[in-house]
Amino acid sequence: MIDGPLVTLSYAQSLDGCITAKRGRPTPLSGPESSEATHLIRSHHEGVLIGVKTLISDDPRLNVRLVQGPHPRPVILDSNLNSPLDCRLWAENNHPLILCGKSAPDEKSKEFQGKGVEIRRLETDTHGRPLLSEILREVKDSGIDSVMVEGGGEVISSFITEGLWDRAAITVTPCWMSGYKPEPIIPRPIQLCHVTWIPLGGDVMCVGERMS
Repeated sequence: MIDGPLVTLSYAQSLDGCITAKRGRPTPLSGPESSEATHLIRSHHEGVLIGVKTLISDDPRLNVRLVQGPHPRPVILDSNLNSPLDCRLWAENNHPLILCGKSAPDEKSKEFQGKGVEIRRLETDTHGRPLLSEILREVKDSGIDSVMVEGGGEVISSFITEGLWDRAAITVTPCWMSGYKPEPIIPRPIQLCHVTWIPLGGDVMCVGERMS
């Protein structure tokens, strides 16, 4: 395991494993009780991480407005600085961090910095994306010792595929959707240990640790 922060995977899914009805379009899944529980778990992390596609499609605020507690620092994976300049996230004023590639445009970088957003540039792979191991080192170097990874599907799949996570808090809502789901590439089943199933209104949350 790399010298990085503690990583918790967190997302909501349907009974058939889908996180949205159609890729790129948000589908509300969590009920009020499970949303509040997610915010509570979020408040116990120093950072919350999403990919740029989730930022564009959901325009999330990534705070803990449903509970009492500290807001985590938002971390956005955005290789080419495609994030919109008018997202609600920038107005939350919690010093967001964008991790991009070294070839991302300088002009847009300056615009983000004018909004209080920190930009850090990383080496990229052959697909133009920063390596997850480098992302986690950079997160750790920025002073974040625990991070909640909340999406989207590609980001979640990448963390599972590379085994770069420690805990999971997955909300299951009682419906079938036949939509878009994370599809990690793993050689064998991954088992959670120290598992707790928490009923939350009509949903249930599975909380557990990655078995080493």
